[in-house]
Amino acid sequence: QQLLSLNLSNNKLYRLDGLSDIIEMVPTVKILDLSKNELNLVWELNKMKGLDLEELWLEGNPLCDTFPDQPTYISAIKDCFPKLLRLDGQELPSPIIIDTDTPCLMKPCKESYKGSDALKNLVLQFLQQYYLIYDSGDRQGLLDAYHDEACFSLAIPFNPEDPAPSSLCEYFKENRNMKKPKEPCASLCVQPLKHTKHNIVGSLCVLPKTQHDLSSFLVDMWFQTETMLCFSVNGVFKEVEGKSQCSVRAFTRTFIATPASNS
Repeated sequence: QQLLSLNLSNNKLYRLDGLSDIIEMVPTVKILDLSKNELNLVWELNKMKGLDLEELWLEGNPLCDTFPDQPTYISAIKDCFPKLLRLDGQELPSPIIIDTDTPCLMKPCKESYKGSDALKNLVLQFLQQYYLIYDSGDRQGLLDAYHDEACFSLAIPFNPEDPAPSSLCEYFKENRNMKKPKEPCASLCVQPLKHTKHNIVGSLCVLPKTQHDLSSFLVDMWFQTETMLCFSVNGVFKEVEGKSQCSVRAFTRTFIATPASNS
């Protein structure tokens, strides 16, 4: 006999790490009920992406309130489960399955622009959740946002030899400026470039605690293929503790995003 329906509602679940084995144990599940739990982030659902779900219940979880509207919510969930037919009891449009095995540039035709709103909502949802965790005081939750082999670098407009004191000193040890390498070029290729998601999040955790002003964000999506999305965000934040508490800073951040995998 095959297990087709699994009810995990009302279990106070806030992470799905322990349930990832379900994909191997019962890959035939088509109906999954995760309603009335404590899931805060849509990223948790990526751990279940191996299931070809047709029906999913999420109502009653905090993550449902993080989306600006219902279409954005549906779009984000269907990104995890493309074959989904019903969400929280609501019938969804028939899924359109796109073969993403071979990357190719999206052609500049009218059809490609139909997805612009969906892509915009996806990027804005990602940024909202990313900086919600970044500013929460516990940045370990950002591990789910990074690929295992991701890379990260930080550059700041600050000269450590300047005699004038600067409140940016805490950031300089992570500074990477290829115009003024502190070490020979060979070393610059790896230092202070952060490689692997654990090293990245570890370096982010030691930076000052912050509060980003989401209303200040200027977002530009400047390159996309069917398997990669490149976008940048400009905005301001303030530090909320330490010597530079209440200092307001401007930043530019570039993200290169790819579809999450089950590996």
